[in-house]
Amino acid sequence: MIEVKLSDVMPVSAGSRIEKPALDLDALKRGERFNHLTKDVDNWKMPFRATIPAAEMCEYEDAASFFAGSPLEVVRVYMSEGIEYYEVEGAGYYNCIGA
Repeated sequence: MIEVKLSDVMPVSAGSRIEKPALDLDALKRGERFNHLTKDVDNWKMPFRATIPAAEMCEYEDAASFFAGSPLEVVRVYMSEGIEYYEVEGAGYYNCIGA
């Protein structure tokens, strides 16, 4: 096993401070998407249902999978003012881990 120190890949001058990396914007968006999916449930680990723009389905699927391990199922498709929407549901974290 090779041990790599941070100083081996990122030289730091004496007395300088290593800054924490900024929070990844993708991580922020993923959190926002999951919060939208679970906004109508008291516990984010429970099954959820939400309406999302169809064009953003991949982002919402990513969020549901990342936080709850839950795939999304489209239960309804409709148009409103020329924009396509999906009503989706997810099994929730507890169901996905077999709790």
